[in-house]
Amino acid sequence: LMVPGILSSLIIELIVSSCSMKSFYSCLMVPRRFENSPKRYAFRIADPMKMKQLHKGIDQLMDEGVAQLFTLKMNGRKIIGCVGALQFEVIQHRLEHEYGAKCKYSPISLHKACWMRSDNQAQLEEFKKRKYQFIAQDKHGNDVFLADSYFALTYAKDNFPDVEFFFTSELQKL
Repeated sequence: LMVPGILSSLIIELIVSSCSMKSFYSCLMVPRRFENSPKRYAFRIADPMKMKQLHKGIDQLMDEGVAQLFTLKMNGRKIIGCVGALQFEVIQHRLEHEYGAKCKYSPISLHKACWMRSDNQAQLEEFKKRKYQFIAQDKHGNDVFLADSYFALTYAKDNFPDVEFFFTSELQKL
């Protein structure tokens, strides 16, 4: 999917872009207690003039714990993570009816969000350097690896054995 004004070399590049007339929030299924996350979606705002309402709504919904917000380190774009597909519909409904920001969502391709920790700081920094385009921060400032496939996650585990990956946000006190 190509969008004018957005570099689309990465799957996550469908998020918020200040240089585009169309604005996107990517939504990634992030398990809080469950490891499997079958569906991911990208939100698209119908009226770009409602961007302020969208940001306000997303911030308030994240504060309520409806979903999790990640910010890509590479470009500051935001990703919303949910436990189930129904939460996307709830977010969409609330954004439209409570904040006046009508939006639609469509599928995107991401596998998992993984919090990381390691006693080997050199290896952790090397991992973050190599996977920079897939590193985000949660609202607490913890780094999160957004694996785009099972293979990418397995490759990361095999090639960076000192880095531990966690699939639940309860492990935020890293």
